[in-house]
Amino acid sequence: MFSAFIGELNAIIDLTEKVFGIAIFRKKFDKENRPKEFTFFFSPTLRNYHSFILLLDKMVSENINKDLFKDKVEFYNLEAIGDGLVERKTKGTLQLFEEWLNSVYSSSNADDVSGLFKPLKKIRRKRQEPAHRISDDYYNKKFIEKQKNIISEVYSVFYTLRKIFQEHPKAKDVELPEWLDKGEIKNF
Repeated sequence: MFSAFIGELNAIIDLTEKVFGIAIFRKKFDKENRPKEFTFFFSPTLRNYHSFILLLDKMVSENINKDLFKDKVEFYNLEAIGDGLVERKTKGTLQLFEEWLNSVYSSSNADDVSGLFKPLKKIRRKRQEPAHRISDDYYNKKFIEKQKNIISEVYSVFYTLRKIFQEHPKAKDVELPEWLDKGEIKNF
């Protein structure tokens, strides 16, 4: 599952670079160039689970290349704060990505794109706890299932994103590894 996620991420980089002239993600990973913690837990503890969530967020949200969205989506929201004053708030990378994807991809089901981003936003929310709170560490086997579920959900999102970008006419010459479609992906 972890290798499949990295394969999909790298394929998306290749596809978006070919189609849009700039990759949606800044950094590729491979067997030699991947975080050693990006695997199943050796020990299912809260600390290890939080570390995994933080790492996954860095590989997804913090890896998004905002340059792709320049002049395509607005980078700020304007929010009224009272007395006729308006505050300009910077949009996050996931919001930019979602708005941009909605502008370049149309589907018969309006919820398709927003549904894709739910697992990615879930990671972003889950990273808030370890980023802003000190928690006592403890061992619990439930962290194994939580990790399997989250990596499976994110892999599914990246698989779908790759398929979307692969449909673009400019992507027809991009060669991708066959195992992405024909390989048996296991979530042990």
